[in-house]
Amino acid sequence: MAAPYSLDLRERVLRAVDESPLTIEEIAVQFHVSERALYRWLALRKQTGSIAPKPHAGGRRPGVDEAGGKLLSQWVEEQNDRTLAEYIELYEQKRSVRLSRSAMHRALVRLDLPRKKKRSALGSRTARM
Repeated sequence: MAAPYSLDLRERVLRAVDESPLTIEEIAVQFHVSERALYRWLALRKQTGSIAPKPHAGGRRPGVDEAGGKLLSQWVEEQNDRTLAEYIELYEQKRSVRLSRSAMHRALVRLDLPRKKKRSALGSRTARM
């Protein structure tokens, strides 16, 4: 997602709208912004008196909530060599929520839950010999 236009640019553009004989379309071309952005800034200034960008809304909520995270933690503790598909199936059975592979992976990473057993360097060397 692109960052909002700077407050400085917004002020210069709207000053040009207020003081210049140019049309909004011409000002948009001059400042390399869309006409729609100009109209939104004008409406925002009229409604609130400010042209500052709105704060980030927070994005999409994660598919795994706190209770689901506890459930995942329990499953990983019991048996940490399950595949993502197996975790997805278990989660759907218990919580009636279908997650994608990437959503399940993000949940496991966010909860810092390793799915695979770590092998020691000594153990892997002796297995190869």
